Amino acid sequence: MIADGWNVLVFPEGTRSKDGWMGEFRMGAARLCLENGIPAVPIALRGTYQSMPRGRGWPKPGRLPVNVRFGEPVRPEDGELPPDFAARMRAALELLLEEDRTTWYEALKRDATGDLTPATGPKAAAWRRIWDAGEPVADPVHARRAWPR
Repeated sequence: MIADGWNVLVFPEGTRSKDGWMGEFRMGAARLCLENGIPAVPIALRGTYQSMPRGRGWPKPGRLPVNVRFGEPVRPEDGELPPDFAARMRAALELLLEEDRTTWYEALKRDATGDLTPATGPKAAAWRRIWDAGEPVADPVHARRAWPR
């Protein structure tokens, strides 16, 4: 498909999260990019755990918001190894998730100071991680209004 010019969507974790937080990356997506000399476009998805947690075969009823944010392409460097490229992909994805939680500028400031919120979630008991990940995603259409009512 890549040779024919198709875009391929690969989730680097390989599965849906058990608790709603980002898991460990597998090397398949990084290896695919490196072997074919193609960039990876990070896509941050927030709200997917709330709308369709692992174990469900169909989304929950209603229109639960899911935020989608596209980042700048991450291009492979000459001689780069899959773990190094996967780390750069992960950093780009964490920046996008921070941007979705805050603002573009705030995310850049936090990235520059090393204060990004870990996308792997808090170090806590499983029930607490699920509780934190289950917080509803703000509806961007109604949450951010350009003009006050």
